[in-house]
Amino acid sequence: MKRYIQISLIILGLGLVTSCSSPKFVKGGYFLNGIDRYFNPKEETNIWVYYNFRPRETGQMGLKIQSLYLQDKEMLKNAGLLKKGNKVMFSVVPDNPPYYNMLVLQHDNPIKDLEGYQMLKNGESKYYQKDLEVDKFLLRHYYIPVANKKSISMLSYISKKESRFKPFNQFDYLAKINAAALQLEKNYRMSWRISGMDGSPNSKARISVPQELFKKEKKLLLMVSEEINKEWILSYFQLVTNKDANPLQIDLPPGKFLVQFLNDKEQILKEEVMEPTNQQSIIPIN
Repeated sequence: MKRYIQISLIILGLGLVTSCSSPKFVKGGYFLNGIDRYFNPKEETNIWVYYNFRPRETGQMGLKIQSLYLQDKEMLKNAGLLKKGNKVMFSVVPDNPPYYNMLVLQHDNPIKDLEGYQMLKNGESKYYQKDLEVDKFLLRHYYIPVANKKSISMLSYISKKESRFKPFNQFDYLAKINAAALQLEKNYRMSWRISGMDGSPNSKARISVPQELFKKEKKLLLMVSEEINKEWILSYFQLVTNKDANPLQIDLPPGKFLVQFLNDKEQILKEEVMEPTNQQSIIPIN
């Protein structure tokens, strides 16, 4: 009997450890400076963010794809999101005010019980909101169901003192545009271009992909920056594999551009300055 009780206590203890363990992170995500989108080609899911989010795994601000902030785990638990099958895509604190914490999660299993949630609509998209109050924090949870893919949760929390600056307004907008993008975009794209670029007169730029780089790299990051007032401003980004067309053809406005190929660690492998009418191959850095 005594042995049975000891075994039962051990099992119960293991269960408590498991239920309270830190959530796992979704693998395969990309987030780069100057781009207002998080990419995950492995999951075929992209998330719109803000330009004042910076990739950073340490410190009190920045977007993390491998670690949590101090209060994250407790807030996930209070929101009922610290469950098996829920994985964190990223956790972020913006670099500029208004300050707030935000986590984006992916659900292996959809949330079935939405009692207490308010249903919201944005055109043809539909998503759900629930507000909570925990001690000195205010929490807002948006749940976004996605057909034929894993659903997404966006959780933000702020201190009650910080609420006077209305940081939830920033969060509300992100939830709104992500609900529309996740539910209405039919084809997954691992590319990004700066806002307004589509509305300018464009030329077809042919960019040769240096195939020899695939001997060491499975994927390449293509960064195209335009020269504006003697500074290079990022205009286009794409993840490239050896299965993509070569040369790549992208629309660029007339101008001068810096074309760079980087590896996963954001180390520049090759680059070239070109104009849309040029059809030169990318040359090695000296």
